[in-house]
Amino acid sequence: LELVRRRCPEVPLRCFGPRRTREVPAFVEYVENPNDEALRRLYAGAAVFLFPSRYEGYGLPPLEAMAGGCPVVATRVGAVSDFCVDTVSGLLVAPGDVEGMARAVLTLLEDQEGRGRMSENARFRAKDFDLALETREFERPLAIRNAEPPCGGLGLYFNGSDDEAARHVAGPQHRDQRAGQIHSVARLLGQHP
Repeated sequence: LELVRRRCPEVPLRCFGPRRTREVPAFVEYVENPNDEALRRLYAGAAVFLFPSRYEGYGLPPLEAMAGGCPVVATRVGAVSDFCVDTVSGLLVAPGDVEGMARAVLTLLEDQEGRGRMSENARFRAKDFDLALETREFERPLAIRNAEPPCGGLGLYFNGSDDEAARHVAGPQHRDQRAGQIHSVARLLGQHP
Protein backbone atom coordinates (compact mmCIF):
# COMPACT_ATOMS: atom_id res chain seq x y z
CA LEU A 1 0.00 0.00 0.00
CA GLU A 2 2.93 2.30 0.68
CA LEU A 3 4.14 1.90 -2.92
CA VAL A 4 0.71 2.83 -4.26
CA ARG A 5 0.41 5.76 -1.87
CA ARG A 6 3.77 7.20 -2.97
CA ARG A 7 2.79 7.13 -6.63
CA CYS A 8 -0.89 8.13 -6.21
CA PRO A 9 -1.18 10.07 -2.95
CA GLU A 10 -4.62 11.41 -3.92
CA VAL A 11 -6.18 7.94 -4.09
CA PRO A 12 -8.00 7.00 -0.87
CA LEU A 13 -7.00 3.59 0.44
CA ARG A 14 -9.60 1.59 2.35
CA CYS A 15 -9.45 -1.80 4.01
CA PHE A 16 -12.19 -3.78 5.70
CA GLY A 17 -12.47 -6.84 7.86
CA PRO A 18 -13.38 -8.06 11.33
CA ARG A 19 -10.92 -5.73 13.09
CA ARG A 20 -7.99 -3.49 12.32
CA THR A 21 -4.61 -5.11 12.91
CA ARG A 22 -1.14 -3.66 13.42
CA GLU A 23 -0.26 -4.50 9.82
CA VAL A 24 -2.76 -1.95 8.45
CA PRO A 25 -0.91 1.38 8.02
CA ALA A 26 -2.30 4.44 9.80
CA PHE A 27 -2.87 6.26 6.48
CA VAL A 28 -5.43 3.60 5.44
CA GLU A 29 -9.11 4.14 6.27
CA TYR A 30 -10.42 1.00 7.94
CA VAL A 31 -14.04 -0.18 7.91
CA GLU A 32 -14.62 -2.65 10.71
CA ASN A 33 -17.11 -5.49 10.29
CA PRO A 34 -19.09 -4.03 7.37
CA ASN A 35 -22.57 -5.45 6.84
CA ASP A 36 -23.73 -6.61 3.40
CA GLU A 37 -24.97 -3.18 2.34
CA ALA A 38 -21.72 -1.53 3.43
CA LEU A 39 -19.75 -4.18 1.51
CA ARG A 40 -21.75 -3.47 -1.65
CA ARG A 41 -20.96 0.25 -1.27
CA LEU A 42 -17.27 -0.46 -0.68
CA TYR A 43 -17.02 -2.66 -3.77
CA ALA A 44 -19.06 -0.27 -5.93
CA GLY A 45 -17.00 2.73 -4.81
CA ALA A 46 -13.60 1.12 -5.34
CA ALA A 47 -11.58 1.62 -8.50
CA VAL A 48 -9.60 -1.56 -7.70
CA PHE A 49 -10.02 -4.35 -5.17
CA LEU A 50 -6.75 -5.76 -3.82
CA PHE A 51 -6.80 -9.30 -2.42
CA PRO A 52 -3.26 -10.09 -1.21
CA SER A 53 -4.02 -13.43 0.43
CA ARG A 54 -1.22 -15.98 0.84
CA TYR A 55 -3.55 -18.96 1.43
CA GLU A 56 -7.19 -19.36 0.60
CA GLY A 57 -9.78 -22.08 0.26
CA TYR A 58 -12.06 -20.33 -2.19
CA GLY A 59 -11.53 -16.59 -1.92
CA LEU A 60 -15.05 -15.17 -2.00
CA PRO A 61 -14.22 -11.44 -1.54
CA PRO A 62 -12.68 -11.02 -5.03
CA LEU A 63 -15.74 -12.67 -6.59
CA GLU A 64 -18.00 -10.33 -4.60
CA ALA A 65 -15.97 -7.35 -5.82
CA MET A 66 -16.22 -8.58 -9.40
CA ALA A 67 -20.01 -8.93 -9.05
CA GLY A 68 -20.01 -5.26 -8.05
CA GLY A 69 -18.09 -4.37 -11.20
CA CYS A 70 -14.78 -3.81 -9.46
CA PRO A 71 -11.65 -5.07 -11.20
CA VAL A 72 -9.50 -7.23 -8.96
CA VAL A 73 -5.82 -7.51 -8.22
CA ALA A 74 -5.39 -10.84 -6.45
CA THR A 75 -2.90 -13.53 -5.71
CA ARG A 76 -3.10 -16.93 -7.39
CA VAL A 77 -4.44 -18.78 -4.36
CA GLY A 78 -7.37 -21.12 -3.81
CA ALA A 79 -10.01 -20.90 -6.51
CA VAL A 80 -9.29 -17.25 -7.37
CA SER A 81 -7.77 -18.10 -10.75
CA ASP A 82 -10.86 -20.21 -11.55
CA PHE A 83 -13.12 -17.16 -11.56
CA CYS A 84 -10.75 -14.22 -12.02
CA VAL A 85 -9.28 -14.39 -15.52
CA ASP A 86 -5.86 -12.69 -15.59
CA THR A 87 -5.81 -9.52 -17.74
CA VAL A 88 -9.53 -9.93 -18.52
CA SER A 89 -11.50 -9.53 -15.27
CA GLY A 90 -8.53 -8.79 -13.02
CA LEU A 91 -4.79 -9.04 -12.62
CA LEU A 92 -3.23 -12.00 -10.84
CA VAL A 93 0.15 -12.08 -9.13
CA ALA A 94 2.12 -14.61 -7.12
CA PRO A 95 1.43 -14.78 -3.37
CA GLY A 96 3.88 -12.57 -1.48
CA ASP A 97 4.86 -10.50 -4.56
CA VAL A 98 4.33 -7.08 -2.97
CA GLU A 99 5.92 -5.15 -5.83
CA GLY A 100 3.88 -7.10 -8.39
CA MET A 101 0.68 -6.27 -6.51
CA ALA A 102 1.62 -2.58 -6.38
CA ARG A 103 2.43 -2.55 -10.12
CA ALA A 104 -0.89 -4.23 -10.91
CA VAL A 105 -2.89 -1.79 -8.76
CA LEU A 106 -1.07 1.18 -10.33
CA THR A 107 -1.65 -0.19 -13.82
CA LEU A 108 -5.40 -0.25 -13.20
CA LEU A 109 -5.47 3.12 -11.45
CA GLU A 110 -3.58 4.81 -14.29
CA ASP A 111 -5.51 3.22 -17.18
CA GLN A 112 -9.10 4.40 -16.85
CA GLU A 113 -10.20 2.86 -20.16
CA GLY A 114 -8.63 -0.51 -19.38
CA ARG A 115 -10.06 -0.41 -15.88
CA GLY A 116 -13.54 0.28 -17.29
CA ARG A 117 -13.25 -2.64 -19.70
CA MET A 118 -12.01 -4.91 -16.92
CA SER A 119 -14.85 -3.73 -14.67
CA GLU A 120 -17.46 -4.83 -17.22
CA ASN A 121 -15.64 -8.13 -17.79
CA ALA A 122 -15.51 -8.72 -14.03
CA ARG A 123 -19.24 -8.13 -13.62
CA PHE A 124 -20.01 -10.41 -16.57
CA ARG A 125 -17.67 -13.17 -15.36
CA ALA A 126 -19.10 -13.12 -11.83
CA LYS A 127 -22.54 -13.95 -13.23
CA ASP A 128 -21.17 -17.40 -14.13
CA PHE A 129 -20.88 -18.08 -10.40
CA ASP A 130 -24.47 -17.36 -9.40
CA LEU A 131 -25.24 -19.24 -6.18
CA ALA A 132 -28.69 -20.42 -7.30
CA LEU A 133 -27.25 -21.80 -10.56
CA GLU A 134 -24.34 -23.47 -8.76
CA THR A 135 -26.74 -25.01 -6.24
CA ARG A 136 -28.88 -26.51 -9.02
CA GLU A 137 -25.74 -27.86 -10.73
CA PHE A 138 -24.63 -29.40 -7.44
CA GLU A 139 -28.01 -30.95 -6.67
CA ARG A 140 -28.66 -32.46 -10.12
CA PRO A 141 -26.18 -35.38 -9.85
CA LEU A 142 -27.32 -36.02 -6.29
CA ALA A 143 -30.95 -36.26 -7.41
CA ILE A 144 -30.03 -38.61 -10.27
CA ARG A 145 -27.99 -40.77 -7.91
CA ASN A 146 -30.82 -40.99 -5.39
CA ALA A 147 -33.28 -42.01 -8.12
CA GLU A 148 -31.14 -44.90 -9.43
CA PRO A 149 -31.17 -48.42 -8.02
CA PRO A 150 -27.93 -49.40 -6.30
CA CYS A 151 -25.31 -50.96 -8.56
CA GLY A 152 -22.79 -52.31 -6.12
CA GLY A 153 -21.04 -50.84 -3.11
CA LEU A 154 -21.31 -47.17 -3.97
CA GLY A 155 -19.79 -44.13 -2.35
CA LEU A 156 -18.66 -40.81 -3.68
CA TYR A 157 -14.97 -40.33 -3.41
CA PHE A 158 -12.71 -38.35 -5.65
CA ASN A 159 -9.16 -39.45 -6.26
CA GLY A 160 -7.85 -37.69 -9.34
CA SER A 161 -9.47 -38.04 -12.72
CA ASP A 162 -13.14 -37.94 -13.61
CA ASP A 163 -12.86 -41.36 -15.21
CA GLU A 164 -11.32 -42.93 -12.13
CA ALA A 165 -13.96 -41.39 -9.88
CA ALA A 166 -16.68 -42.60 -12.25
CA ARG A 167 -15.42 -46.20 -11.97
CA HIS A 168 -15.57 -46.06 -8.18
CA VAL A 169 -19.00 -44.49 -8.00
CA ALA A 170 -21.00 -46.19 -10.73
CA GLY A 171 -18.99 -49.01 -12.18
CA PRO A 172 -18.29 -49.44 -15.90
CA GLN A 173 -21.94 -49.45 -17.05
CA HIS A 174 -22.43 -45.76 -16.04
CA ARG A 175 -18.88 -44.44 -16.43
CA ASP A 176 -19.53 -41.77 -19.10
CA GLN A 177 -22.66 -40.39 -17.46
CA ARG A 178 -21.09 -40.30 -14.00
CA ALA A 179 -17.80 -38.72 -15.10
CA GLY A 180 -19.52 -35.47 -16.07
CA GLN A 181 -21.63 -35.43 -12.92
CA ILE A 182 -18.69 -36.09 -10.64
CA HIS A 183 -16.69 -33.40 -12.39
CA SER A 184 -19.48 -30.89 -11.60
CA VAL A 185 -19.60 -31.91 -7.94
CA ALA A 186 -15.82 -32.01 -7.58
CA ARG A 187 -15.46 -28.58 -9.22
CA LEU A 188 -17.95 -27.11 -6.78
CA LEU A 189 -16.12 -28.72 -3.88
CA GLY A 190 -12.83 -27.28 -5.11
CA GLN A 191 -11.28 -30.70 -5.68
CA HIS A 192 -10.70 -30.49 -9.41
CA PRO A 193 -9.99 -27.60 -11.81
